[in-house]
Amino acid sequence: MEVDYMLIGYGMDGQIHRDEYPKNNIRIIESIVSRSDSGHHGGPIKTFEVDTVTFNGRKYAIGTGRSTNSDEIFRLIDSSGVSPIPE
Repeated sequence: MEVDYMLIGYGMDGQIHRDEYPKNNIRIIESIVSRSDSGHHGGPIKTFEVDTVTFNGRKYAIGTGRSTNSDEIFRLIDSSGVSPIPE
């Protein structure tokens, strides 16, 4: 089943990524357009470790790419509009 993962880290705090559940991590590859002679071939890979968090009695899928704490996670869940994992 697909669920919303709320991302934290790599400048993506609070962004929502929809993917299959469950999984251990999420990898996001950024596409970068550049000249063919620039020597740059591909974008950076952002890896997020997946965890679940219970907030207000509902369970959420979270992808973290940096250190965080529960206060920040709860604030981002509240402001992001991420959907909880279906029961």
